[in-house]
Amino acid sequence: MDIPKSPHRFSALLAALAAAAAMAPKQAAATIFETNDTQRANLAAVAAWQAPERALRLDAAAGEVVVLAEFCSIDAAATVEFPIVGELSDRDYESIFRTFARPGAIAAAIESIGLPRGKNASPASFDFWPRGERVAIDVAPFADTNATWVPIQRYIVDLATRAPLAFDSFVYCGSQDDPQLDFPAARVADTYAPNSVLSTYNESQTLLDLPARFSQGEVYGRFVLAPDHGLTPFGLYRIRFRPAPRADGLPRVRDLAISAVHGKDGIEYELSENGDPASRLGQEALVAAIRKMAADGFDPFARLSFDGSLTVAEVAAQARFFSTIDGEGGIRVKGPGNDAIHYRGFLPDDAWRVRKDRPSQPWEMRLAEDASGAVRATLVKTIEDWTSSESLDPILSTREFGAATPESAHAIVEKEGDGLPVLLVFAPAEMPLSRAMPFVIALKPSHPTVYIFAANGPSEN
Repeated sequence: MDIPKSPHRFSALLAALAAAAAMAPKQAAATIFETNDTQRANLAAVAAWQAPERALRLDAAAGEVVVLAEFCSIDAAATVEFPIVGELSDRDYESIFRTFARPGAIAAAIESIGLPRGKNASPASFDFWPRGERVAIDVAPFADTNATWVPIQRYIVDLATRAPLAFDSFVYCGSQDDPQLDFPAARVADTYAPNSVLSTYNESQTLLDLPARFSQGEVYGRFVLAPDHGLTPFGLYRIRFRPAPRADGLPRVRDLAISAVHGKDGIEYELSENGDPASRLGQEALVAAIRKMAADGFDPFARLSFDGSLTVAEVAAQARFFSTIDGEGGIRVKGPGNDAIHYRGFLPDDAWRVRKDRPSQPWEMRLAEDASGAVRATLVKTIEDWTSSESLDPILSTREFGAATPESAHAIVEKEGDGLPVLLVFAPAEMPLSRAMPFVIALKPSHPTVYIFAANGPSEN
């Protein structure tokens, strides 16, 4: 699972600069943009183009937002992580355009023409897909008011296909509110690096994202500036944002809930949308319904759940099934909420059963029923001794702690030290999920990443 990026170390400085920009926009812009004659001319053009928000014009009747931006003058074929960044960004070396308008001002303008704010991908919440309606982005030279608008995709080459970026529009996430700033519509994209307006990976703070699941590590270097881009060094451009709705006017995003339950003929699925009453489907019918939504151009986002009567082994089997339909052309699984874990937590790497084969040593929790039928936990803390000069690997030893209740399990870990924010759970394959999860949820606040092994015995020492 992906690890969220921490806030940029210069975020406090950027926040101060953003506040200064809000009070004195021309002066703040000059400190960033005024380094050559072309940029000085751009600043003069921006000043002459003034609007209520600097370098931004909103045409509600036409349903579009236009901002001014400067080409960052990166080399042809340079990596593009951020096709568009905000004015305070320090990522101009991997960006095509840097706007003269605040990302938060752009977001507020886009929302004012009727586009709802979506939701950024958030690995910390196990939300790995950007969610929202779509926006088309076009570019034209500032000086030529009659120039044809060019989709921004034209300037981005996908090295995986050796063709321009294939997506016809982008997901409007909106970035999160920044409660530390008091100017209108302040978003974290205003003050935290990379100050992204449009990202080519699932950046957790960007305004707009690609309609795909792309972690930064997976796609770094994949998207580059088109060699024949034709952009003028430090040239001034207009960038237009327009909603890109479906032809039928229906929202592209569909919010589903899917629950795996016991049925007459095995596992069945309760499917509901937007809180409506659920219909019960077999696996084949569920797959057909999901595939049709995707084929019809919808983005079906689904919150998954498993009935408590399902055994740990049955849930693992269902997790394998859901993994086959989680992706393009299927569902986009949403974060699990506080009372559950991500379904992939039931699909751990089997090598992790053996301590010496693990890359690290998180807490283990072994669940079992005692003679009275009550569920009890044995918590195992693995200690690594790196003092031996005769081995490159640590000498492992363990300490075990018994816990009769979820509350006592939490107290033990709190006293002994949380360690890594990961928990490995070994539960009998036939144990009902409802009996295992209270112990898991008790430790989830300090150990949000959980892997559950369907086991008939403890892990190997």
